[in-house]
Amino acid sequence: MKAIPLLIAGIFLSLFCKAQTDSTQYRKKAFFKTSYDLLQYRPGELLTGGGAQLSFVNFSLAAGFYDKKERNFHEFALSRIYYTNNVHYHTVTDTTGRQMAEKIGKKKDFGIGFRYEYNLKLGKRNDRKSKFYIGFPVECYYVRQDFAPLYANSFNYHVNGFGLVTGVVPRYQYWFTKNFYLDIAIPITMYEGLVSHIKDSNVNKPVSERNTTDYRSYVGPPFPNFRIGLGIKI
Repeated sequence: MKAIPLLIAGIFLSLFCKAQTDSTQYRKKAFFKTSYDLLQYRPGELLTGGGAQLSFVNFSLAAGFYDKKERNFHEFALSRIYYTNNVHYHTVTDTTGRQMAEKIGKKKDFGIGFRYEYNLKLGKRNDRKSKFYIGFPVECYYVRQDFAPLYANSFNYHVNGFGLVTGVVPRYQYWFTKNFYLDIAIPITMYEGLVSHIKDSNVNKPVSERNTTDYRSYVGPPFPNFRIGLGIKI
């Protein structure tokens, strides 16, 4: 399992080096973009269990460059940027059988990712206003989760995770001018894998079980998300 993060790093290093080699002839057709990511359902919220639901928003920052005919383009983006520090609840049942939410501690979540995506223009029509693309992304990300209990009968734990995501991205761009455009994308996750290291301070567990490495993956029906952004070409 330890070789998986190295493999992920190797993939992104090779993609980045290739892009740097190609970019010398495309430098005058670069672009910058900020996007608003509304992730309503993430099949790979693997840190808290596969299929867990998490609603949040984040902004991603992207840069890239077009090919000679300004049809296809490469995109590099910082993604999955988020931080939360919330009270954590646990469902308990009282003597009457009624279920209640009880505060048991505070949980911090932090995440950041890097995404490379190659976008291929669809159709041969040269429409200056409306353009359709299909994107092929590869994204790696880092997540950390820390739990601090409120009571002595619970214990701290810390999780560090490295993930890989891939899928397809149908994309539509509307150009207000020749340099300024609206970008609408529907990222569809088809595979996600996460290697996580869990450090648990529970003294009731054997020492060998307090530090564990786990691998989880999601392969199943594609899950769509939604992203909208504004870009400028220079």
